[in-house]
Amino acid sequence: TMLTTYSISWKSFALMNRLKLSNPRIAFAIRRYPGIKHICELQLHLKAIKEADARLGSHSYYEFFRKYYAGATYTLEGRLDDLRMICGAGSLNTEFLDNVLRNPLELSRMLRIADLFEEHVNDYQIAIMITNVVRESLEPADAYRRMGILFWKQGKLEESLAMHQQALDIYLKALGPEHADTADTYSNMANVLRYQGKLEEALAMHQKALDIRLKALGSDHADTATSCNNIALVLQNQGK
Repeated sequence: TMLTTYSISWKSFALMNRLKLSNPRIAFAIRRYPGIKHICELQLHLKAIKEADARLGSHSYYEFFRKYYAGATYTLEGRLDDLRMICGAGSLNTEFLDNVLRNPLELSRMLRIADLFEEHVNDYQIAIMITNVVRESLEPADAYRRMGILFWKQGKLEESLAMHQQALDIYLKALGPEHADTADTYSNMANVLRYQGKLEEALAMHQKALDIRLKALGSDHADTATSCNNIALVLQNQGK
């Protein structure tokens, strides 16, 4: 793959799933502290998590907690259901996957499963297959955007650029040239161009994204900062 992302094995997914479900201290803490909004808050304070990490002997398990379980606690049940179905026995449940591709689940869960394959397993082809199954249920621009990112991660740069161009055409027509979604697409295209070695074109695209974000979001917004960083990366590649 072109990008280095953090992932652990299916066996590790299943192990952490069992640990999560069988750990009453975590469940108690979620009930006991209603102010907790994100699971990462539990990770930082529960001795049980630290003990589990030491016992399993790998920082990757903590990284799994931090990344996969990040988010509001009310979403955890759905995420755990995904893990139980996909890898409950410690290996990929291909029968479940085949059935999902033939008989899709509700859209939100299909996208969640696609995200699991994309972000945590680095199996972009399966993520593409799942996304294709629900593609007709997505807004066209969002479908093109998702496919563009997946193709980029696969290293299929021409295909990625074509997908992002289709998304851009829709956004320009529907939202206009100064919308934040339009800026996001310019940024995505610039990332592809950078990997193609087309640094001047990448720089121009990132500059477009920055100009839009400055106007639409302001100078203190995180996306504006991302644009500045992206421009810096291209300049670094150019030796400037």
